[in-house]
Amino acid sequence: MSSVAQLKYGVENPNTTDATGELWIDELHAADSQNRVGYATAFKSDFELYGWGTFGADAHNVDRNFETFTSAITNQDRHEQNAFLT
Repeated sequence: MSSVAQLKYGVENPNTTDATGELWIDELHAADSQNRVGYATAFKSDFELYGWGTFGADAHNVDRNFETFTSAITNQDRHEQNAFLT
């Protein structure tokens, strides 16, 4: 939806009299839309050894086809991995 520049809706009145009321648009159906299958995974784990310290790791992977309504289209896979020991 981020590349949609304009939406138009029309109402047809087959009668010769004026029509009044409200128009609610609940659904949007697109013809010939492009379907892409994308994957994203996330993992996070934190541990604590009492009296010694804490450690953990996380990983986040997003492939180039994964999209949300707010994500920028970058056509790049993204992989992040982090670890800590305190």
